[in-house]
Amino acid sequence: MPTKTFNRDSEKKSQSANWTSIEEEHLAVSYITVGEEPKWANNQSGLEFWKKVTEDFNARSKIVQHDLEQLKSQ
Repeated sequence: MPTKTFNRDSEKKSQSANWTSIEEEHLAVSYITVGEEPKWANNQSGLEFWKKVTEDFNARSKIVQHDLEQLKSQ
């Protein structure tokens, strides 16, 4: 029986496919909220931006929590 091999790209693709439409919406809203906030928009590194997006996302999502790397890869 042949073995199934996966590369990193296919693993990431299958992981991101597990998100619900509500999670996708929460991520989009969090991304926009943090990106448009005047006190955060221009004076932060990429890492700081994603930390704030993660915080905002997890505050919106009462059921499923995701970490920074999961949000960035989505």
